[in-house]
Amino acid sequence: MRQLNLGLVYHFNQNTVPNAFVADRVCYRRLLEIFLAHPQIGFTIHFSGTLLAALQWEGKETIDLLREGIARGQFEILGSAYAQNILLAADPWDNVQQLRHHRQQLKDILGVEPRGFWNPERCWRQELAELILDAGYEYTFLETNVFRRAGDENHQAVVRATKHQDRQLVLFPDDTNVLTVFGKAVRSGSADELVEYLYNIWLAQNQSSEHDFAVIYAQDAEATGLWQFEGGSQTLDDVYAKLEAVLTKLENLPWLKVGGLGELARSARLVTIPQLPQGQANWMMDSLRSQGLPWGEKGYKDWFDYAAHAAKNIETRELYYQVGKELRRHEQVLSAYDDNAPEHAPSKRLYDLAVRTLVAHQYEFGCIGIAVDKEAQWQLARTALAVLWASELALRRSGGACEVAELDVNGDGVKELTVVDGANAYVFSPKGGRLLYWFNLEQGWQLVGNQNALCYLEPYRDDHSYVPDLIGGRDVFPQLNGKPEIEDLCQRRFVMRRRCLNETIAFGDSEPIRLWDFPFQAVCSADDELTVTFTYAGSFFTLEKAVAFAADGLRIHYKLHPYPSVGEVRVRVENELTPDYFSLMDRGREVVDVQASQLTAVIANRVAGCQVRIAAELHSVGEITCTNESGFLAWLCGAEIAAAPQSEQPIEWTLDLRVK
Repeated sequence: MRQLNLGLVYHFNQNTVPNAFVADRVCYRRLLEIFLAHPQIGFTIHFSGTLLAALQWEGKETIDLLREGIARGQFEILGSAYAQNILLAADPWDNVQQLRHHRQQLKDILGVEPRGFWNPERCWRQELAELILDAGYEYTFLETNVFRRAGDENHQAVVRATKHQDRQLVLFPDDTNVLTVFGKAVRSGSADELVEYLYNIWLAQNQSSEHDFAVIYAQDAEATGLWQFEGGSQTLDDVYAKLEAVLTKLENLPWLKVGGLGELARSARLVTIPQLPQGQANWMMDSLRSQGLPWGEKGYKDWFDYAAHAAKNIETRELYYQVGKELRRHEQVLSAYDDNAPEHAPSKRLYDLAVRTLVAHQYEFGCIGIAVDKEAQWQLARTALAVLWASELALRRSGGACEVAELDVNGDGVKELTVVDGANAYVFSPKGGRLLYWFNLEQGWQLVGNQNALCYLEPYRDDHSYVPDLIGGRDVFPQLNGKPEIEDLCQRRFVMRRRCLNETIAFGDSEPIRLWDFPFQAVCSADDELTVTFTYAGSFFTLEKAVAFAADGLRIHYKLHPYPSVGEVRVRVENELTPDYFSLMDRGREVVDVQASQLTAVIANRVAGCQVRIAAELHSVGEITCTNESGFLAWLCGAEIAAAPQSEQPIEWTLDLRVK
């Protein structure tokens, strides 16, 4: 008798957000540990690209567990869209980039080239067969209602296939009934109903000698652990103990084979359906029909109606179109150049980072119930234009040429002051006189920016705006505040998109005055060297920061004068550094080495061979100290000055930012 194939397919997915660390702490790590404790069972696993970027920064244990399961042959990895956008909601060119970036990321991080494809939310039109096959995949999953509407009357567990020209895409039946039965087993700890369900399908398979069957449990990983933790319906120990009991029962059934979907896809006797009707996930249709279910959208007959006519989808799609149009234009330019020519490599690398930025900000686009008005997770797609600007500069870079211009390089509707000096390109904001972006055009490195880190439900600000500290239990996941399992995360300060040259000043016992929202006037001069001086002239004090440009970076000379003589003056300058941002996203904090002293810090990315040195010097009486700490996908370096006024003399200090 043939064994029945059961696919336990777990979908691990978060955006590149602090919430990923909560999910990892209470769910992801423990799930993988339990899976590895059952070596006779194979698991089919999908990790989204956005989640991998977060866990590479802070989730080494989980990534190591994933690698262990792959090395054993116990974990089969699925590819997908990098940011889990619904493919039929997005532009076809964007989808190609989504699949390309996720596939490359899986190869770089996990060393795998997957055969199977996780189709986000199971929405289907026949055109997807070509997209998935072209990306190198052999099989995917489709909910069984689509087969029925195609007129297929075979048993729902039969393995199917569809075609594009002379190529065949295997379709495993995503049986939503299994979600109910398997979920009940984990809640109760009893696998009896689940075993009976599977046994009846095994009997049906043995009566069908011409076809192979597969039962697919395809579920969010968060359904086993995280959701119970958030809702308080079960303790974590109870959830995982009952999962253990279910897995133990399954691995002892001689007529059941758990895992091996890639192997089955190549050997199964298939029912081929050349053309399938369009389809959508059952859960989305249920939410659209019911006013009482979460994530609902009122007034739409089905997902296709919602995707085409919801105003937020139309507006966001237009944003993606404008950004994608510029990326495609430069793609055409780059295609004329030799891929192996080293002089073109920096431009191509920055172009890939620009595309990664676009796809990262299409997280779950098209899914019902997603996005508040102008939510950052979609609107920040426009920051890809800043990286594209650097890619274009790298292609036409000429010696030590210097250019200063006012341009809206990041598509936020506000002009920035841009400076290109030799091998480096900078973007400054008149608001706060802040350094928003820094690119090294010679190597294709991004050194300042961190545009891909964000927070769920974060309202979009223009790209000039300072993003304040976010405290876990207060701002990021307040509904979880007080839970002992994540007490440290609730107390933690999360910093993202902080950029450089963020100043606060305190006089005497006053609270710090935050300068990042103050308007600074910028004046350029070019005597011996190019200098841009940003000045805030207020009624209480005046601050000048003169930015001088050198071959390897910046020297910022600060001058505070006049100011009130009311005791000690305290200044803090905070800077967020990303030494080769692209490799930081896919390699994580482990590749960062830090050497620090009282007046200097060197942040080195040993994989890229890139390092940024920050040094401070005080030219007045007082003390100055450099600080450093890990941020989120970036490193934070501060300079703290404490000076006692003497006869109202100016307080002056310098800050060096250098790359090598």
